[in-house]
Amino acid sequence: MQTLSNSKLIAYNQCPKRLWLGVYRLELRSDSGPEIAFKIDHEVEELAQRLFDENEDGNLIGPKEMGWPEAYARTQELLKSSETPIFEATIRVQM
Repeated sequence: MQTLSNSKLIAYNQCPKRLWLGVYRLELRSDSGPEIAFKIDHEVEELAQRLFDENEDGNLIGPKEMGWPEAYARTQELLKSSETPIFEATIRVQM
């Protein structure tokens, strides 16, 4: 299963072909590399938290740490009850 990340959304916004190359033909991209993707993702996450979590009481969901099913369940729980920002929220798409 492919996952959707901040860096993939940015890649698609810049150029849909860039996203496709990044997912299916990474070796053909000149700006490829896990370290670049990690850096972009980390910068977007930090910026979002600075902009939308002034009180530093937001909820960070870590799907890689807690597992995708648990992250999805936690996201659903927070969407129903939380008034604080949710970061790294997890969605499920049926295809």
